[in-house]
Amino acid sequence: MNKIIIYGLGQVGANLLFSLSSKRNYQLGIIEKDINRKESVLADILPLKNDIVDLDNKDLSDYETLILCVGINNNDRTSFLKESVLMIDKIIKEIINHNFKNNLIIISNPVDILTTYISINYSKNFKNIASTGTILDSIRYKALTNNNINLLGPHGKDAIVFKSRNVDTDKLKIALNMGYAISNNGYHSSYGICKACLILLNYLSKEKENSKIILSIYDKKYNIAFSHYVYFKNGKLYPIEIDNSFYQQNLKQKLDIIQKEYLISIGK
Repeated sequence: MNKIIIYGLGQVGANLLFSLSSKRNYQLGIIEKDINRKESVLADILPLKNDIVDLDNKDLSDYETLILCVGINNNDRTSFLKESVLMIDKIIKEIINHNFKNNLIIISNPVDILTTYISINYSKNFKNIASTGTILDSIRYKALTNNNINLLGPHGKDAIVFKSRNVDTDKLKIALNMGYAISNNGYHSSYGICKACLILLNYLSKEKENSKIILSIYDKKYNIAFSHYVYFKNGKLYPIEIDNSFYQQNLKQKLDIIQKEYLISIGK
């Protein structure tokens, strides 16, 4: 049985808790600092409440995966980036102090920035650090067209297609901008993010030798986290080298976007 911690029970965290609690192969723990929010979510999920462990200020060493679902609400992009990193930094130090050291999945925004920050500063503390990245963008495109494509680079409107033909460019634009459209309508995307997270969790649980997936992981060569091919071997995620000519022609400017925002987020 996979032992999972959900950190943060906002809209995304709560929906993820509901999704995972309906499956028999997960043992769930939660951490939520807002007592009223925690009580409300647990009341909503009352029939399954006894199967969920409150891990606030508890030892976390027995759990295999922790999913960060916390978020910052700030319309100013610069402040949002800086506040997100400060919040995550505090949380990471907390979970390290409570002995968590296994798989860390980030679905908090901005995912590429936070995955980069945690990987640069705390990689030695965790078995794997990854985020869903463009998994969400890809499943949205598939839902619109019933076709699979491989998306790399930043999550969201700056993601790019990798070695695919017959792409419906209009539908791709809709898929890549869907998160912004949802937000502009006053709603926070949660189901799609949860679906992407479930795909990543399923991948990590199979532990197939040399199995491949596209997700956001830190790459030392480029000093940034972004969505690209990785493989899974002996419980560890490893980036797969990207063809240099493709990188130079199509991906460099996209990675520069993440790099600039990362520097803003750490005050440089």
